[in-house]
Amino acid sequence: MLSRSDVDLPVPKSPVQRLIYRAAQDYGLLNRIAAALFAVITSWRAAVVLNRADGPVAAERPPHGAAVHREGNARDVARGRGGK
Repeated sequence: MLSRSDVDLPVPKSPVQRLIYRAAQDYGLLNRIAAALFAVITSWRAAVVLNRADGPVAAERPPHGAAVHREGNARDVARGRGGK
């Protein structure tokens, strides 16, 4: 069986941790706005990095479900730029 007791454990904090804690306590709204902005920037940056690692930029990719014609479509054939 476990016994329960209160024990004070000193946990040293670095100056940066103290600064963040005090800022969160004193400027709650500003802290929440900064956290949301940090999340948006981080996720945007991750999307950019993962998109480039995957291949061509999304704007250059055909839309989802669009057929990709290697020989050219009818318009390209009529203009003399495609076909067999």
